[in-house]
Order: sequence, then structure tokens, then C-alpha cells
Amino acid sequence: VNRYAKHIIMHLVKYPVPVTWGGNKNIKNLVLAQPTIKPYTPGAKEFGLHCATDAAPGDQAGGLTGGVIMLAGGVIDTISTRQHLAGPDTHSLEVVAAGTVMHHLVPLRGLLQEARVPQVAASPTYIDSASTVFVAKGRAAPKKSAWIRRRVEVLNDNFEEGEADPIAIEDRDNFADPQTKRLT
Repeated sequence: VNRYAKHIIMHLVKYPVPVTWGGNKNIKNLVLAQPTIKPYTPGAKEFGLHCATDAAPGDQAGGLTGGVIMLAGGVIDTISTRQHLAGPDTHSLEVVAAGTVMHHLVPLRGLLQEARVPQVAASPTYIDSASTVFVAKGRAAPKKSAWIRRRVEVLNDNFEEGEADPIAIEDRDNFADPQTKRLT
């Protein structure tokens, strides 16, 4: 074990670059572009870890949560589930959806870090609710109930720890929309 550990350390010292892929002509790495490339940008794709969240009122008591997590230009995790509790408004549904997606995002960031794909920048998290982005970036914003404050804590912690960067996005550009509603 000691010998293998020494060989691994020697390799990492000699080759400190992140893992790359794409063949000889089109080499890409999985580190986020700086600045981040927004979804549907003509001629460019984000190859780093990024995600989108969406929520919609359900036909039952609870709402619907939708989320898509992408890496290397492709989907690696998709979430489409019913929320267990009824939210008093659309904002509450969006907060619950964003928290659920962040619960999936954080372990993936850790896994990528272990696989030598540095997670230095926060993962862009696209949310089509401006009020959810607002409460995710500030602890003083939520003034509803204790229930919604607990859910907002997930968003605040991930933003402050640099795990996720909530970004407002237009509803038509949100690639998590098909997880919560039919699109024409």
C-alpha cells in the first residue's frame, strides 16, 4: 500500500492538470468555464458541473420538483418527483425544488473532486424564480414560516460554502422545465 501511495503521489505531482477528455482534436476538461457559459449560448457549451431547478403546482396536495444536473454537456442526474407537503405558494414550491436539487449536487461535486476534477468555482444553479434566487443569496430574505426558513437554510449554506451559485434564468431557457410540465 505504501508503494502504491508513493506512485500515486509521484504521478499527481508530475501531472497536476485536471482530467481531460475528447480525443486529440477536441480536448476539453470538466472544470467550469470562467465566466460560466449560459444555457443555449450559440456555438458554446458548458462542460463543467451545472444544474437547473423548476417547480410546478401538482394536481394533488403537493407540488412537483424538477431538476437536471449536467456534466460534459450531458445530463448525469435528472429529478422529477412529487413534493410531499403542500406549499402555500409558488415561491415555496420553487424553494423546495431548489433544495432537493442541491441535495443531489453537493455529493456529485465531492465525487468529482475525488476524481481529480477540481471544483473551485461554485456550480451554476439556474432557477426561473427570481425570489428563490434572492432568498438563496441572503439569510435575511425569507420572512414566511419556520417551514420555509428551514428549506432556505439549504440554499443559503450551499451559496455561502461556494457549492452552488443561484442564477436567475428565463422560464423559456430553463432546461429543467420538462421535468415538471408538458411543453409545446
